[in-house]
Amino acid sequence: EDHVEAPGAATDESLAVATRARLMASGHWMPEWERLGLLGVFTTLGAGDALETLVAVLASGARPVAFGETLEEGVEDGLAQFVGTPSPESVQRHRAALAWMAAHPGTPYAEALERAARGE
Repeated sequence: EDHVEAPGAATDESLAVATRARLMASGHWMPEWERLGLLGVFTTLGAGDALETLVAVLASGARPVAFGETLEEGVEDGLAQFVGTPSPESVQRHRAALAWMAAHPGTPYAEALERAARGE
């Protein structure tokens, strides 16, 4: 189970930003949550048990990852917001990793990506 570290003495909006940072650092933040107003919910809850319970619930699920080959038109890849558009080499390695996974069922993506980077 993932553990999300609690921030120090953050208040008001800085508490919301710190809470988002905690979830991002643990890989559990979804960019659309901000558009849906979750930072305002964090601010409204303030520091305390209610906020920590919400963070625990959000961090208890699987990490959201967009590894699909294609996205529907108009659907934004949340990862691109943080790291930019992938290079052609990265896309090629991603496709090679997907091919490895298809040929070797049960192989984790990270292992397949490493093998693809080595040219296996």
